[in-house]
Amino acid sequence: MLILQNILEPSEDRCAESAMYFHEEEGNRIYDGYFNILSCNKWSTYTTVEEVFLQVKGVESFEVEVCTEQGSVGCWETYNKHSMDPDAAEEDHLEGTIKNLLIPLPPMSAQSFLWFVFKPLTSQARLIGAAYGTEQVPVHAVKLAAAICTYRREAYVRQNLQVLGDAILQNPENPLHELLDVFVIDNGQTLPPEIASPVRGHIHLFPNKNAGGSGGFTRGMLEVLKRKKANGYTHIILMDDDAVQEPDAFIRCFGLLSFVREAYKNSCVAGALMDLDVPYIQQESGAFYRGGQPVAAKENVDLRSREVVCENESVEQVDYAGWWWACFPLTVVRPDNLPLPLFIHFDDMEYGLRSRDEIIYLNGICVWHAAPQKRRPQTNIFYHIRNRLITDALHVPEASLREALFYCCNEIAYNTLRYQYSTSDMVLQAVKDFTGGPRRFGRIDPEERNNQIRAMADLFLSPQQLTEDKKLQERIEAYIQEQANRDGKQAHQQSDNGRTEQKLVSKKKYISTLNGWLLPAKRKKDPVFCNIFAPDMRELYRSKKAILIDPYARKGAWVEKSYKKAWHSLLCMVRVIWLLRTRYHKAAAAFRREEKRLTGRKFWLEYLGLVSGK
Repeated sequence: MLILQNILEPSEDRCAESAMYFHEEEGNRIYDGYFNILSCNKWSTYTTVEEVFLQVKGVESFEVEVCTEQGSVGCWETYNKHSMDPDAAEEDHLEGTIKNLLIPLPPMSAQSFLWFVFKPLTSQARLIGAAYGTEQVPVHAVKLAAAICTYRREAYVRQNLQVLGDAILQNPENPLHELLDVFVIDNGQTLPPEIASPVRGHIHLFPNKNAGGSGGFTRGMLEVLKRKKANGYTHIILMDDDAVQEPDAFIRCFGLLSFVREAYKNSCVAGALMDLDVPYIQQESGAFYRGGQPVAAKENVDLRSREVVCENESVEQVDYAGWWWACFPLTVVRPDNLPLPLFIHFDDMEYGLRSRDEIIYLNGICVWHAAPQKRRPQTNIFYHIRNRLITDALHVPEASLREALFYCCNEIAYNTLRYQYSTSDMVLQAVKDFTGGPRRFGRIDPEERNNQIRAMADLFLSPQQLTEDKKLQERIEAYIQEQANRDGKQAHQQSDNGRTEQKLVSKKKYISTLNGWLLPAKRKKDPVFCNIFAPDMRELYRSKKAILIDPYARKGAWVEKSYKKAWHSLLCMVRVIWLLRTRYHKAAAAFRREEKRLTGRKFWLEYLGLVSGK
């Protein structure tokens, strides 16, 4: 029997929330959680799987009841000899006989969801393992290659390789034991060759030029494509180095691809993004590209109830999948269809918009990662502006010069009002990179440019590095603690409507004085604190000094009101306007002409320094 989906139990290493796996009622366990419910509708839509079995292994006497949304479809008991595995073995340390049930289930197309209830009939009875599977012959031969892009995150990489090694690569009982290889692309060039030694032949390490995530994943694609014919690879999985993996996601993906219908053979099978700090909260299950902005689908969904899980399994056509876990067929990832050299940010968006194939999400295929709003360094502003201009030029024909002027100037104005003047230089450099055209863009050294942008950013330090004043350090720590468990939306709501409301100037005065910029700063000794992810600008009203706080990194940066720096920001804005007005349309047309060259194998080999350019 080919396993389609193992029945999982809570794990301290991944998710310890039992409601994500099962619910308990009157001593029975109902395996209807996010990881264990069988999404029949998706399996029947995307695959040819029709005949499914539930295999249950338990100790002592127990009963298994299979349920659908319409009710029970039958009960199977261990003392029914016809349903027992005649080869069931006895293990003394389990104090009983291990009994196996192989339960035929209704056809996949006959219902939307299936789950089962484990009912112990004795005090010693317990479930040892279970899985949904099929005895149908696979339609497709599948071999997976996983590409992990990393930059100086050695501990995370070692941990994920350990997880994959224990669960799959070194586990002969796993159906993927010989059908998964891992390609580690080391942009920091800090990992030792020995990292591949525990599983030689299945883990491959490649030191790489630091060309960001797009450069690392492209190197992974190139190496997999180079070995495609010899090793029989059919798909590549792009994975974040610091995401917490669920090994059964690979099993489910493999099963789905083994039976995928012809209409979906070029589809991407993608993983949902779960919140690392609140593991039962889904942050994203696909995303849309709307008005130049990424918009998460099914965001902030609490998956602890069956009703929500079933609703979450509804099919939604999204624009792209995040590359924390995304499996592409090698009919899509080709030498002439590689990512754009965007370094970070927008690379997965642009590739999704370009490929325009179906994106499949399935319960249990996911990773845990820090929520997106907790990973927004100031340097992202540069990549957001530059890469958005390029992406819009290629894939959003309705994007206009007027829109580009608005969001570039708005970014400068907004950050100047919160004393982050260096943002104006970042936006200006982003516009220069775009308006310089694809030829100049393709010659930019990505690591050198990234270092230049990092040097522009405000310096965020620990409270002890920010000040020697012990009382101020304590106040900063207290503010960080207060903000740490709030996401951006909550913090903004509390700033608008909560306890700080009385301290804020009226919106009328905020607008009429440009948040106090038309008035002299108050002579106040203590700095104002402001959460960078959800600042209400009124908190900085007439403030001379402030400390911008990143509560997730537990760091802050000193900023202060400066008319001289504000004038510099204004001059940058004027230059941005001039560049866009005079060069926007020409640059956009040039990027459209050069798209094929920038996404081809020849360009990338030269860009990554793998061959010398001519």
